Amino acid sequence: MQELLRFAMFVMALAFCLEPLAHAQQPEIAPAAAPARAAPAEVKVGFYINDIQSIDLHNYSFVADVYLWFRDTDGEIVPGKSFEWMNMFAPDDHVQTDIYPEPVRQPDGSDYQVFRHQGPFAAKFSVKTYPFDKHFLTIEIEDQEWDANNLVYSPDAVTLNPDISLPGFEIGAPTLKVLNRPYPTNFGEIGTPEPEAYSRAIISIPISRPVASGVTKARCRCSSSCSSPPPPCC
Repeated sequence: MQELLRFAMFVMALAFCLEPLAHAQQPEIAPAAAPARAAPAEVKVGFYINDIQSIDLHNYSFVADVYLWFRDTDGEIVPGKSFEWMNMFAPDDHVQTDIYPEPVRQPDGSDYQVFRHQGPFAAKFSVKTYPFDKHFLTIEIEDQEWDANNLVYSPDAVTLNPDISLPGFEIGAPTLKVLNRPYPTNFGEIGTPEPEAYSRAIISIPISRPVASGVTKARCRCSSSCSSPPPPCC
C-alpha cells in the first residue's frame, strides 16, 4: 500500500515538473489574416431629390430634402452604416431618418437600405455673371471606413421631384457621377503608409435665373428712372 502511495506521489510530482515544459513547447498560433479582396465590393447608390427649400447666396449654402439608397451583395460591408455626407453646412441643422433600420433583402439577393436626409449643404456660388448667373447645387457622399480597394459606388439613378419650385430660379436635370477621390495623407495611421483613394458619389443639380427675369433686372439696374421710393423693378 505504501509503495502504491509513493508511486502515485512520484507520478504527480513528475507531471507538475513537466507541465511548464509542455506549455513552452506548444507553438503559438497566429490569428488567421483576413483574405484579400479579389475586387472591391460594388455598391449601387441612388438619390431622389424631394425638395430644395432655400438658397443662401451670401452664406454659400442651400437646404435640401433628399432620399438616398444603397444596394449591394457583399455580406461583410453595410454601406448605410459607414457612409458620410461630405459637404455639410451647419451639421447641427441636419436630420436623418433610417427608413429601414437594417438592410432589407431584395428579390435579386441584394441588400437594400434607404435614408431620408434634410439639411443645409455647402455650395461655391459665383455671382460674376449676375443677373444671368448659373449655379450647380451639389451633394456628395463617401464611405468613411472602406477605401476604393474595398468599396466602390456605382450610379443607380437620380430623380427630381417634378413639383419642386425654387422662386427666382429654373431647375435643370440632375446628374449623378462617381469618382475615386484620392487623399494626399494617411491621416496619421502608421499601418497605412500610402495615401488611399475613396469612392465618392456626387449629385449635381443645375439652376439658373430665367432669361426674361435677368433682362428686366439688368434694364432696371441701368435705368435712371429709379427714384425714391423706387419702382418695383428696382
